[in-house]
Amino acid sequence: MVNPATEAVIGRAPLASTADVDRAVARLELSHARYAALASLRALTRAGETPSQQRLAVYAGSEPASVSRTVRELERDGLVMRILDPSDQRTRRLSLTERGAAVADEANRIVQRLERQLMAPLGDPRGARATAFATTLGTLLDGATEASESPPATVRHAPAPVVAGRG
Repeated sequence: MVNPATEAVIGRAPLASTADVDRAVARLELSHARYAALASLRALTRAGETPSQQRLAVYAGSEPASVSRTVRELERDGLVMRILDPSDQRTRRLSLTERGAAVADEANRIVQRLERQLMAPLGDPRGARATAFATTLGTLLDGATEASESPPATVRHAPAPVVAGRG
């Protein structure tokens, strides 16, 4: 059984992080989801890729339908271009516009500053406390992912209810 205090902190952390990022990048007319897609696309394009929406979704750890919706918004706002893949007309490749690259870079600077502020209580980002925290958090997240992807080792089923008049 999970300690309720631990469960509360782990459950609250992603919500707090999302809200913090939303506030931090709001002046750039971004939300956490839009930032995540834009920053992920920036990282992929810097690595020399012209990713598909599916590749972006995998890289960002997001659902493809959510990424598709977000990319449409970013394209509408002039930050992203979707280009038909010449080798597969069903696939759209993504690239940043010049403005999109500038917004992604500024948003990355803002979020990195936010991360430094949030992690300041742990001291030096490369120090023992920060490293131990990152290791522990990674272990917890890996365990949560594994638990959500596989059924429990033993599943106990309640006996089927007896219905009056049935054998």
